[in-house]
Amino acid sequence: MEPSREPLRILPWLAVALGLGIALGSRAAPGLFPGGFRAALAAAALAAALAHAWRAAPRWVPWALALAFFRASAEVPPAPGASPWTSATVAAARAQPIVGRWRAEGDGRTGWIEPFPGEPAGAGHALLLEPAAWIPPEGTPVAALPGGEVTPWPRGPTPAPGSRARRFAAQSALAADELVLLGAPPPEPLAPLARALERWRALLGQRVAALEGETSAGLLRALLTGERAGLAPERSDLFARTGTSHLLAISGWNVGLFAALVLWPLARLAGRTRRARAASFALRALLLLLFASLAGGEKPVLRASLALVLASCAALIRGAPRRPDGLSFLAAGFALECLLDPAGIGSLSLSLSYAATAGLLVGTGPLLAGLRGPSAEPLRARGWARVIARRAARAFATALAASCAAVLATLPIAWSVFGEVAPAGALLTLLVLPPFTALCLIAWLGALVPAPLWRGPAELCARVLYALLELGDALPGTPLALPARPAWVVAGATLLVFLALHRPRARRWAALAWGIVLLPWSAAPRGLELHALDVGHGTAVLLRAPGLEALVYDCGSRDRRRVQPEAVAPLFARWEVARPVIVLSHPDRDHASALERLAARTPPRSVWGAAWEEAGAGPGSGAAQGAVRQAHGVPRLDLTAGRLRLPSAAPELGLSLIRGRLGAGNEGSRALLVAWRGERLLLLGDAEEEGLEGLELAQGPLRLLLAPHHGSDAPGLGPLLERTPPLEVWVSASEPPAIGPELERRGIPWRWTGAEGPLALRLP
Repeated sequence: MEPSREPLRILPWLAVALGLGIALGSRAAPGLFPGGFRAALAAAALAAALAHAWRAAPRWVPWALALAFFRASAEVPPAPGASPWTSATVAAARAQPIVGRWRAEGDGRTGWIEPFPGEPAGAGHALLLEPAAWIPPEGTPVAALPGGEVTPWPRGPTPAPGSRARRFAAQSALAADELVLLGAPPPEPLAPLARALERWRALLGQRVAALEGETSAGLLRALLTGERAGLAPERSDLFARTGTSHLLAISGWNVGLFAALVLWPLARLAGRTRRARAASFALRALLLLLFASLAGGEKPVLRASLALVLASCAALIRGAPRRPDGLSFLAAGFALECLLDPAGIGSLSLSLSYAATAGLLVGTGPLLAGLRGPSAEPLRARGWARVIARRAARAFATALAASCAAVLATLPIAWSVFGEVAPAGALLTLLVLPPFTALCLIAWLGALVPAPLWRGPAELCARVLYALLELGDALPGTPLALPARPAWVVAGATLLVFLALHRPRARRWAALAWGIVLLPWSAAPRGLELHALDVGHGTAVLLRAPGLEALVYDCGSRDRRRVQPEAVAPLFARWEVARPVIVLSHPDRDHASALERLAARTPPRSVWGAAWEEAGAGPGSGAAQGAVRQAHGVPRLDLTAGRLRLPSAAPELGLSLIRGRLGAGNEGSRALLVAWRGERLLLLGDAEEEGLEGLELAQGPLRLLLAPHHGSDAPGLGPLLERTPPLEVWVSASEPPAIGPELERRGIPWRWTGAEGPLALRLP
């Protein structure tokens, strides 16, 4: 007699088919199905067919996947998807009005203008726009008047995994008088209610802002309304580095906390009669709806709120199961979102929320069993102290298992979008939970009853919270920069881990998959490889050679944001860099603004040149005000003047720091001389006169010269060109370099990042 088989779960398979089909279809142009997407669709359908053949999936799964693909490819409006621009190609982007319908991005601050049906798309339709005064409702006919500065993205030779440069050509700010309303926005029956709720949110934010102190500045507002504008950038980056950014996002976590602290006590106080329980349910549902509305009404919040309301409603029904199938319940919600709003399921916050919830449902139990071990004894009361200790240990183990499951489930998304992960975040989330919970309570109570007495507890809890995060930030691998891997490889390896949690036979396959993922894929270079990144008005040069993992000569910009994650990190991920060498010519912002984030993600092996603490040298200095912090325990080398040969593991590679003049400022910039197999490359900072004339540099040709001070007309450059004539000159700048005509007159080939983007040189 055959053993009885567990019945198939229909809803999870429906959710998987719809989600995968829409994810593939939304990335295909309307009416067009590129070969890559057809291949992915065919592979997914084949996998579903095989799953059905193995009696693991229903037979209709391939058809549901195909229907979702075609529906999404025809209905989901894609982002422009233009190629990134350089500084020389943005002049005409805002020369003409940009007319169409407003499409909002998920951050609530930016958006883009979609052409009207039948109208051609112009250059401006590929811009990511950031209005300064007001955000139009979704679908509103608008026009962006000519004007405004267009800022290209910082770029390296390898695009970032989750870069906006893959969806928009550049970014532009819209002044208050540059955004014009052309017609009435689409009718929204709840628009008056939404405006009223927005006014209430602003009022509550102002109330808690008055209670914030020096340490808790911006934190109470972020925990109450999700608004992070008042939070210092270094504080936000601390949450990001330690893998606890989800605490700042108003999501299902906050809804669950509100339910545990407010709704659950109300439910316990309700009477036993049916009428009393119904009244308690109505009150709790109303409070939850009010909380979700004031928290911004984002999809993760609404989904978690709806789940709690339905779960509470099910408790009122006679004969309802005590433990509903959480996975099917989650799949039903996801399937409904796919059917009702296919364009919305691609948002990052929603993807992370669903992945984390699925991981909690599938992985918490097996991970908890592994933490407890096979010899776990049932709880026996042998004194109140032992009972409390055992209950606390059990609660901590359960919370740790749940946190690990959520982190593991969201790992493929974090890998493909952020390119980094903080393994310590699973534990840090639990450690900071007490001060975080206290801060949430203070924010809610302070918004309802504003009083100065809340400031002291808020400051204390904020100090404890930040102290714990800083301790975690000091741990190795916080964060851990991840190598470049295909998203489907990481997702498949993660799925095998969850399968191995339930079926021990799959553990070998999971270990094999992760061995393939974690083994180095990048081969060491055979020669010298040099890259000048496109960072606008700034300098960021990266090189590597046999024996030198990576060297960074300056890393900063004045007019480009996110230089490290958009330009440096992707190249480091492709090279699989663990400990780079950093050389800083001088501490001005256009040379050092990205070094703090760079060193926090990839700790340097050594630091040469200008001292990092000089980057906050004082007002008016042009330095990156406090943006660069000293790297403790890292070897340092510098020189006052003259020439200093630097250590190198490769006998054919020579590295020398050269400084022509002692002192701060541009003239005290350090230059880097690179010698490789008879060729010389000279990278200059911002010295223009004495700093160039005093360089101890032997006469003879140069293979490459990085022009000083972003191509300015330096008085000391002419004698340097005569003494060491270069075969090629590079200029890192956002404006046309002043030395261009002189280089052409001398017959010296030159290249400019503002016109060509990232520059590359490879020497055998």
